[in-house]
Amino acid sequence: MSKKRKDRKGRILKDNEYQRKDGKYEYKYVDTDGERRSVYSWRLVSTDIAPSGKRRDLSLREKEKEIQQKLNAGLIVSGKSRTLNEFFDLHMEIGTFADATRENYMYMWKKFVKDDLGRKSVTTIRKSDILRFYAKHKERGLANGTIQIFQKMIRPSLQLAADDHIISDNPANGCCKNYPEEDTDKQALTEEQVQILLDVLSKFRSKQRYDLIIRVMVGTCCRIGEIVGLTWDNIDMKERTITIDHSIPVSYTHLTLPTIRLV
Repeated sequence: MSKKRKDRKGRILKDNEYQRKDGKYEYKYVDTDGERRSVYSWRLVSTDIAPSGKRRDLSLREKEKEIQQKLNAGLIVSGKSRTLNEFFDLHMEIGTFADATRENYMYMWKKFVKDDLGRKSVTTIRKSDILRFYAKHKERGLANGTIQIFQKMIRPSLQLAADDHIISDNPANGCCKNYPEEDTDKQALTEEQVQILLDVLSKFRSKQRYDLIIRVMVGTCCRIGEIVGLTWDNIDMKERTITIDHSIPVSYTHLTLPTIRLV
């Protein structure tokens, strides 16, 4: 009969539990990738006191319990930390999007999410993290529609992680309910307001830079991204028609229009 291994306090250690020379406990296991992994703690059980100056975290047996619960639930337990950025890239790779939508998502992710929430491992993201992220940007002045775009990018990215059993559920579900769609009805400029706009533009040094764009926008009711994306192939001078078949996100154009208040 093999001799039972004990720690320095005389407690019997379970299979795959060890106490190192420095007193730290180690639990060895095989992850779902077939790789041997270890977790460590200065405490064997939750009632133990961590040595002076050592960080207090979960005890070794609490960590063992978490690992076994994940394995029993069929979740992936791996030493490979996959971030939200990685799952967004996968979402962009396998999803079907209009060109303008894809470009807008890529731009929005890079500007707002990539170096913030995107860097976190999906296994560590909680619903409170997403709610805090939305609230932070709402406080900074972003519209509800922009928060909804965040949700349209983050939720399906995390759903891929859930479908792959890396996380048990999607923490983004229901995170956008406090940001309802805003009134999207727009009022067209009156002829008088259009003339005021053109008169004001004529006073700018960069009048020629803006005048044609504004006139085309007013005459066609096209968005700025659609106007900037126009090529000569979209113009039929004989039929006097303009074909709108694509758009460029405004932020890609590096075009800053002056702020003008019509009263």
